[in-house]
Amino acid sequence: MMLDEDKTIFEYRMNKEKKYSDMIKEENLKDNIEKISYYSKHCGYIDGYIYRPESYDYKKELPVVFNFHGGGMVLKYCEQDGIYCQDIANKVEVAVVNVDYAVAPEFKFPLPILSAYDFIDQVLEDSDKYQFQKDNVLLMGHSAGGYISAALCVLNETNKKMTISGLIADYAVLKQDTPPASRESKDKDKAIPVSRMEEYYNWYFEKDEDTTDPLASPINAQGEIFPPSLVISADFDALKNEEEAFAEKLRASGVEVIYENFTDSMHGFTHKWFDEFNEAQSRKAWKMMQEFIQAQLISKDLD
Repeated sequence: MMLDEDKTIFEYRMNKEKKYSDMIKEENLKDNIEKISYYSKHCGYIDGYIYRPESYDYKKELPVVFNFHGGGMVLKYCEQDGIYCQDIANKVEVAVVNVDYAVAPEFKFPLPILSAYDFIDQVLEDSDKYQFQKDNVLLMGHSAGGYISAALCVLNETNKKMTISGLIADYAVLKQDTPPASRESKDKDKAIPVSRMEEYYNWYFEKDEDTTDPLASPINAQGEIFPPSLVISADFDALKNEEEAFAEKLRASGVEVIYENFTDSMHGFTHKWFDEFNEAQSRKAWKMMQEFIQAQLISKDLD
């Protein structure tokens, strides 16, 4: 049962529904996307949407990217990533599964992570059905989705059910064991408000002590467990310092890492639906992500 203090989420979601309703409708009306659904004991059914290259002839298996959208671990709207998933599929010639993962406060930590892992595991078990290359997988995400992608790498170190060839953490939250108010930013007026980060924190976590778990704070995991990684920061974002520290930790552990801080950019700068959108920097960031996917899934596959 949800706590009374958790029910403030509904007003927040209502405002987002109004803002993004046209975008959601437009994406849902597309007929070239395959919807799939798998059950997890942790959260029930998880849906995913498969984007394939528009020129794909179904004569060969494709590498697969699992994408996780942003939303503070409390918002759905995977549709916000749809056009970008299709663009990646077209330009890199991979399949992209856009995951509509479970969110808090209905499903608090660690349930969204555990259920997302169940979803990916089952999709890969059915890889022949979808013509996916089961052992050629990359995880990527933006904001909360970047956190999920990193946390799944942590969970896989224990479960070892999949081979993860790469990770993209795009302005991701990677350290949640310190109070949101302690995060520093170059310009607080251009960063996520502390009050909003505190709401996300309280909606997602039941106990403060959970935040030290590497599934909550991937930066607390051993660096060497991660695959080759691309870590992206927005210069005005209060998350930048932990992202840079995460990249440095991986590099010190011998992991291949590309770290890029995008100047004159705020959290959310990559997506045209957001007020923080920076068109020029967004183009550069998506190109960098596409090139990284190409290097990890396509170029290595040819070696």
